[in-house]
Amino acid sequence: MSAGQPRKRPPNAPPPNHHQQQHRSSKRARPEQPPRSPLLTLSSHIHLRWDDRSRRALPADDQIGIPWRHLAPFIDSPPRARTLALADVAPVPRRIFSLADIPLLGGVLSYQVWDACLTEADRRFLARFLPAGSDAEEAVQDLLTGENHHFGNPLLTWSSALCSGDLHPDALLNKEQQIRADKKAYHAQLKNYHSDMTDTVTRWRDRWLTCDNPKSLFRDNLAKQRRGDRQSSGENVIFSNAPKNAIPMKVVRNGDVTKYMSYIKVSRAQHELVKRMKQSGDGIQTRHLVGVIGDIDNFHVKPYETLMEDEKQKLHDHWSVIIS
Repeated sequence: MSAGQPRKRPPNAPPPNHHQQQHRSSKRARPEQPPRSPLLTLSSHIHLRWDDRSRRALPADDQIGIPWRHLAPFIDSPPRARTLALADVAPVPRRIFSLADIPLLGGVLSYQVWDACLTEADRRFLARFLPAGSDAEEAVQDLLTGENHHFGNPLLTWSSALCSGDLHPDALLNKEQQIRADKKAYHAQLKNYHSDMTDTVTRWRDRWLTCDNPKSLFRDNLAKQRRGDRQSSGENVIFSNAPKNAIPMKVVRNGDVTKYMSYIKVSRAQHELVKRMKQSGDGIQTRHLVGVIGDIDNFHVKPYETLMEDEKQKLHDHWSVIIS
C-alpha cells in the first residue's frame, strides 16, 4: 500500500467510533430530579441593616431562617460542611409580626391561599414535609384550619415562634450552637462515666482475685449509701458504717449485699441524739456512738433479714386488725 492512501475497511468490520457510541449508550441514565420549588433557595444570605446608634451592621428583623437540622431529613444529599449554618433565609413582611395575637397569622396561612396562590410545583414540594402515610390534602386542611393534629397543631406553634422572634437567623444560630455544645458536653460526661465504671470493675476484679475471704469485701458496705431513718414502734435502726477501704457499691443491686448487712435497735431518744451528731465524709464512726448509745458490743446484733421479716409481720398484723 502506498503512502497517503486510506486503509480499506473489511466488509464485516464495525463502523468508526462504534465502541465509543456503545460505551456512551451503556451508561445508566440519571433519574429525573423533581423540579425545585422557588420557595427554597438554599442560600443562607442574611440581610443586614446599618445601625446608627451602634455604628455597625446588624441583621434585619424582618427575616426568618431554616436550620439544616430540620431540613436535612427531606433532602437526598445535604452538605456536611454547613451543618452549623442555616439552610435558607427568607424575608417576611414586617406586618406579619403584628399578627401575633391572631391565630394562623390572621388568615395569611389558610387553605384558600394554599389552593389559589401556590403553583402545583410548590404544593408538590411542600407536601414532602408532611407526615408519611397520610393523605396530603387532608393533612394540609387539618393544619391550615388549626385543628388538633397529633397532640397539637404544629402550625400554631410555628406561628407563635415566628411572631416572637424565635425564628430569626441569629436566634436559630445561637440555638444550634447551644445544642452542639450540650451534645458535646453530654458525650464527654458519658465517656467519663464509662471510664469510672471500668476503673471500678477493674478494682473489684483485682481485689477479688487477691482476697482470701471475698465476703469481707462487701461487709456493711450498703449502710453507707442507704443510711436513713427506720422507725418502728418507737424503735429505730442504725446501720454500722463501712470501712474506708470498702469497694463502692454504686452498681451493685440491693439484693446482692443484704445478706452481709446487720442492724441494732435503739430507742427513739437515742436515735434523735445520733441524728444531731456531725457527720464526716465517711459517716458516723462507731467510736463516736459510745457516748450516745453506749458500747455497741453490748447490743444484740441481728442480721438484716430478721428486720425485714419483723416489718412484714407487723404490717400483716396491722392489716389483719383493720380487716377484722
